Amino acid sequence: MAERHHQAVDEVLKVLGKASRDLAVVQRHLDLEFQRSYPDHANPCKIVARIKKIQEELVSLKELCRELLAEKQDLIDKARTILVGQRSSLQRLLASSGLPPLSESDDIAYTNLNQVILFFFTVSPR
Repeated sequence: MAERHHQAVDEVLKVLGKASRDLAVVQRHLDLEFQRSYPDHANPCKIVARIKKIQEELVSLKELCRELLAEKQDLIDKARTILVGQRSSLQRLLASSGLPPLSESDDIAYTNLNQVILFFFTVSPR
């Protein structure tokens, strides 16, 4: 019976040895395939992991962009409010000091400044 036990162990070792050689062949084929398919030192698993991480980061980046756009709009609104307030103050100051009111060229300059503010803050980078 001891011999049969040893034969069984030998058979198991043979099967495991063959499996090990087969796995080595599969690994070699995979390595060759990866070398043909991917640039030097590229690890497909790391590439997939990086893509997943970028997708996760993209969600938070979109949220940050939304917040930035909201703050940008707030800044535009404040700039316009300040511009209107300063123009009103200037008109009252001119009226109370007896100086002539704003001229048409001043109105054009005001309109241009308003357009510059609008353009500067609404142009989105590509």
